[in-house]
Amino acid sequence: MIGIDYEIEKKDKACRIIGYQNATVLAPIKVKPKVKIHDPKTFCIGKPVVIPGAVKDHDKDKKDCEFTVAQKIVVAVPIEIESDAFAGDPSIKCGCSESKDGHHENFECCEEEKK
Repeated sequence: MIGIDYEIEKKDKACRIIGYQNATVLAPIKVKPKVKIHDPKTFCIGKPVVIPGAVKDHDKDKKDCEFTVAQKIVVAVPIEIESDAFAGDPSIKCGCSESKDGHHENFECCEEEKK
C-alpha cells in the first residue's frame, strides 16, 4: 500500500509527513539436480500364464502352434537424487508498476496488493 500520514503542528505550521511504500524483496534461488541411475533389475511375480492362439478345426497339415506366455514382473530402478542450491543476487520491486509516461497508475493497483 502506498500512502502518506501527516499532521499539522499548530504552533509552527509545520507538516510532519511519513511516506509509505510497499516493496517486494526478491531472492532468486537456482536448484541444480544431480541424478544417478543404476542398473535396473527385474523380478517375476506369480506364475506365468499361457494364452493359446486362435482355435481352428483340426488341421493335419499344420506344422506350427501359436500361443503367448505372459508373466507379471517388477522393474526395480535404483536412483540416487541430490541437488545443489545457489542463491542469486537479491533485488527489490517497489509498489505499483509505472505507466509509460513515468507516472504511477492510480491507487487501486496498490489496493489489490492487500488481498
